Amino acid sequence: MDGGIPPAGRAHAARVGRSPVAQATDRVRLLAAHHASVASSDWRRLTTVLPMVLPRGR
Repeated sequence: MDGGIPPAGRAHAARVGRSPVAQATDRVRLLAAHHASVASSDWRRLTTVLPMVLPRGR
């Protein structure tokens, strides 16, 4: 990933202790803030996260 954003690993997610939806939402917001156009993932079961459309660069 370009732009200095490290990949989110399962070990990190386990330490955070937040719901998968909250973690995925935060991740999408972070990527959008770093001007990402597309975020790919295996979040197929997180139906509230997949359709998210956010402004980039904020």
